Amino acid sequence: KKRDELATEMKTVLSGYLSGKVQSPAAQKVLAATLKSLDRAVDAELLSAVRSVVDDEPLQMDLAEQLLRGYAALELWVPGCALIAEVEEQLEAEGKKLPKEIAVLSLQMALSVGKLDDALSMLPLIATCWEEVDEKGMFQHLARLAAKQGTAGTLLNALEASGLAKEPLVEHVLLEANFLRDGETVSKAKALIEKHGLALTSKLRCCLLADLASSGASDESLLQKYELEFQDVDVFTVHKMAGIAIARAALKLNRDDFLTRLLKGVADQNKVHLLKTLCAENLKDAERVFNACPEKSSYLHNFMMNAALGSGNEEAFASAVDQAAKDGAMDVVSYNTIIKAHIKKGDMASARKVFSEMDESGFPPNVVTFNELLDAMASDTKATCLLLREMLRMKRKPNKATCSILLKGVGPKTPASHTQHVMEILDNLEDQIDEVLMSSLCEACIRIGRADLLRRKVNGAWGRRMVKAPSPHVAGSLIRGFGFIKDINKVWEVWRSLQEHGSKPTSIVLGSIVEALVMNDAIDEGYQFIRKVTLDAETKPLVNFVMYNSILKGFCRQKKFGKVWQIYKEMCSQNMALSVSTFNALLDACARSNDLEHAESLLQDMEKQGFTPNLITYTTVLKAYCSNDRIDSASKLLEDMKTNGKLKPDEQMYNTFLDGCARYGLFDKGLAVLDEMRAVGVSPSNFTLSVVAKLAIRSNKPDKAFQLCSSLSEEYGIKFNTHVYNNLIQANTLQNCKNNLNMAVETMAAMLADMVAPDVRSYTLLLDHCKQKRQEKACLEIFRSAAGLRPGHPKLEAYKLAPLPRGPKEFPPSKLNEILLFLTAAKDPQPGRALVRELLQQGVQLDQSIILRLTASGR
Repeated sequence: KKRDELATEMKTVLSGYLSGKVQSPAAQKVLAATLKSLDRAVDAELLSAVRSVVDDEPLQMDLAEQLLRGYAALELWVPGCALIAEVEEQLEAEGKKLPKEIAVLSLQMALSVGKLDDALSMLPLIATCWEEVDEKGMFQHLARLAAKQGTAGTLLNALEASGLAKEPLVEHVLLEANFLRDGETVSKAKALIEKHGLALTSKLRCCLLADLASSGASDESLLQKYELEFQDVDVFTVHKMAGIAIARAALKLNRDDFLTRLLKGVADQNKVHLLKTLCAENLKDAERVFNACPEKSSYLHNFMMNAALGSGNEEAFASAVDQAAKDGAMDVVSYNTIIKAHIKKGDMASARKVFSEMDESGFPPNVVTFNELLDAMASDTKATCLLLREMLRMKRKPNKATCSILLKGVGPKTPASHTQHVMEILDNLEDQIDEVLMSSLCEACIRIGRADLLRRKVNGAWGRRMVKAPSPHVAGSLIRGFGFIKDINKVWEVWRSLQEHGSKPTSIVLGSIVEALVMNDAIDEGYQFIRKVTLDAETKPLVNFVMYNSILKGFCRQKKFGKVWQIYKEMCSQNMALSVSTFNALLDACARSNDLEHAESLLQDMEKQGFTPNLITYTTVLKAYCSNDRIDSASKLLEDMKTNGKLKPDEQMYNTFLDGCARYGLFDKGLAVLDEMRAVGVSPSNFTLSVVAKLAIRSNKPDKAFQLCSSLSEEYGIKFNTHVYNNLIQANTLQNCKNNLNMAVETMAAMLADMVAPDVRSYTLLLDHCKQKRQEKACLEIFRSAAGLRPGHPKLEAYKLAPLPRGPKEFPPSKLNEILLFLTAAKDPQPGRALVRELLQQGVQLDQSIILRLTASGR
């Protein structure tokens, strides 16, 4: 805690000197000593502050070393490599070499970012401390990197030239060459061993045995060499590839006695490695090796059960279970595997039966047992809740896997109470947060549309434990999550973290950033981001039409149609592969901007590029026709589709056509479209009903709205939603009769009785009508019902759903001001003024003009 406090204080102090320079070598020594004492409390911000105050002054090597240690500990490879380049340049100008300590850190940095040449250049500088470097696994990493890049031979030359032709280091290269079957490097290593008279350690001997196997030696010669020369070596433990080669030879020659000798005293995890390798080729061979094992633990039995289960061979699985039971090797893992087998077959009854028998067998269910069942029942909220209760009863604490499974089961139809329970379980896992769990949380909250839940987690303890260097897959989920909660700063934090740690982004990461920016109306920023990554040769191939589509849709939404066509030209000039969805986005821009000329040329472009229009294409063109009062063209398009027969108009297409008829008050044409829709078997929805109501209203036939909606509701079993009721309320207010306000209020009462909650528009329609008709008392009562104040309107106040979720705060400030001005200017202003006082007491922010009117009345 003291180190953390000191680090915070140090950052504060340093931030005050960012414009200055630390010129004194003594001052740099103090900084170096302080960084060393802070140890793990050092973070990226502190390192950046230190670099800033030192500025371009020559670095003291002890400070450079501490900075590099900090970068390495935080895996900040990019700034670390930049610092190394700076230090090398400085020392070269001074005619000096890198100190040993910095050379070791430079090697670590170079390996982490895959710079083999830089790593090799450090070898002469670390020759005196090679054993220390080897203990840290750096030479093994170096050998792997060289082998991966096909330059293992170059590494051997560099080792020899640096005086590092040592047995352990040559072993690393040989092992990697064996793994990649690189015969040339193996031959070079053999020559190096002979040249320098290196001792043939057990590992080197096994490497050479593995090379003999991979070079085509007969099974007989392999077994003979093993029998004569490897009596003193546990081959499989020393070199798995050599051990696997001997096992395969023994299997082919039916020498199970060799298998028994090979596996005697071998650790279980190594035996499992062999079994796993053989299972991928032939389950029968794996069974033979298992039977040849001198010792068979529960661990091995459980592996064979899992292997048989994975192979789909029910007979082999039953045999493995029987063998485990016979050998007395059954344990909780065995029962978990049996449960998994029943779940795999869809036999939940048997799975539950085994679950209930576990306690009696002396192996009570563990967390893994519960996780298996929870995973199988993820979509069944009731069953999940029962299992969680049972976990609690048995004092089995949910782990990260449990929470990932629970989050996977959370969806749009999940009850809010269950979602809340899952979040409470997550709260108890703060010390176990990892990138997979964080990713699952983001995806779940996006799925159910609960930005509030994700925001609460991110701004709380979860945010403080946020993954500093996420994998690209997890980074994509985090970016989508931060975009969803409208936190663009954190989106850029994730991107910077990937860059600083040298992680290569993916198309998914770049696309997630673009989508997050578009979602938050930062379309220009998203477009500039695409242009920036396109200029980078490494990221340019990752840019695709999906990202551009997001930008196109964003500019279309903002009605910046000029930019839409600019981007289309840019995509064409770059010969970017387009898609039907790209053309659909462009056609949507035409529909929104009433630009039929562009729409028709786009359809020609689609045809030239070999794209077949889909339903969305036709619906969008239909929308463009309807927007331009080209109803006849829309009808012809529909007829052409039906004649073509490849695609059938769907509900959305018919709804779009109906909406076009409603726009121009074409009542009879709209009814004909509705009749055709029903005739071809396309069922209407609530959206259809809301458009039908609008058709009647726009055609000056508001009374027909009720008749049509009621008829369709009864025929198709549709329960009106808020939008349909709102249009019916509007139809009430437009009817030419004296009691139309009462009719509108009664419609809202029916809505509430039907357990459908009103929204701001529902009340705005009623309140606007009251104002228009100067119905001051009704306006006051209806507003009080909306605000959740008693007394409200007598026909509404009995319903719990009547108040808006946030009461008067749901209304836009301008509308709230308009209503209150009307009520306080009434013939009898006292009820309105009393209402204003109530709202002020509740902390509702009101316009100053309302408060002044209240004050002027002699409050």
